[in-house]
Amino acid sequence: MADPISLAGTAVASTPEVNMSKIRLREEADLPGCARALEAVYAKNGYPVYGVGNAIGFLQTDDTAWVAEDANGNITGHIALSKADPSDVSAALWWELHPQEEQPIAVLGRLFVHPEARGGGIANKLMQTALDEARRRGQRLVMFALANVPDAIRMYHRLGWEHFGTTVFRWKGDAGEELEMDAQCFASPVIADKK
Repeated sequence: MADPISLAGTAVASTPEVNMSKIRLREEADLPGCARALEAVYAKNGYPVYGVGNAIGFLQTDDTAWVAEDANGNITGHIALSKADPSDVSAALWWELHPQEEQPIAVLGRLFVHPEARGGGIANKLMQTALDEARRRGQRLVMFALANVPDAIRMYHRLGWEHFGTTVFRWKGDAGEELEMDAQCFASPVIADKK
């Protein structure tokens, strides 16, 4: 048997089965496991730039969310769809650049994969799940990635997401100071209508 790794506080075997996560709707009972995974992501990558102090509250703001769960029930990843709102920098920029666009948009966010579960396609599966739901709803997705997560930005390009601009994301730091960082904004790929 392979060496065990610690995933969200639970030892699991480091085998191909670890990354054979199933994607399902997030339930209230998943929030502590999601928070642990988010805290591990923050410790490794500095994502997200705010909200980790109250990770459960940070995650509860979403309309619809999914988790990736390994064979042992550990939360290995998370993604969410939220109603588009002008306070989201990607939605605001999209509406500014596309004022005549009739297709409704939703915001993709809160995407993360536990550092010890990366490399097995979990992020791709989570994104495809959210994209399928948005298409079912007739929505196009928008999202942003901050400059401090270049791997995520490369993944969105690789998956065919349209980079539609750069804006500035602002937030308050732990001491209440005003902080900002460039945000790369992306829209989901357009799928041609089947006729």
